[in-house]
Amino acid sequence: MLTTSGPTAAIPDPPEEPPARRRRLWPIAGLVAMFLAAVGAGLWYGLPQAEPAATTATTATPAPSPTARLYAIPVALTSPRRGHIKIHFADVSSMAGFQGYVITRGSTFITPQLDADDVPPYLVRGVDPRTKHCYSVQVVVVSDQPLPPPAKPACLAADGGTTTNQP
Repeated sequence: MLTTSGPTAAIPDPPEEPPARRRRLWPIAGLVAMFLAAVGAGLWYGLPQAEPAATTATTATPAPSPTARLYAIPVALTSPRRGHIKIHFADVSSMAGFQGYVITRGSTFITPQLDADDVPPYLVRGVDPRTKHCYSVQVVVVSDQPLPPPAKPACLAADGGTTTNQP
């Protein structure tokens, strides 16, 4: 045992680092690791995949594949009686790639796809006679050829007495 001269005093404990700092370090390190993993995965999946070498020496450009398209044809409207509109248009069912007709009022389809047997002309019943409605007819064509410019819709009130020019 050591002897001391004078009064004895307790030696203070050394100051400890606050444990809160160590507790905050782990979540931050975890977030950084997840961020790096996400960036790495994004880069990995975003890179284009290597394509196998071509086995043939020909570099022929593939022909464009035919797709279904809509294009508007000219229409004329008549109102044979109050609340009815008759839509007149040319029969183009003999056109190459013809699939059917679609009739719209404004931007709303009012008919499903019609076959060549169903039209023209097409009668719309139950139309408000006080309101002018605009109709257009689109032809559904499967083709790879460029389409002609679209026709403008025709507008008419179903008042039973108004007629427009027919095509």
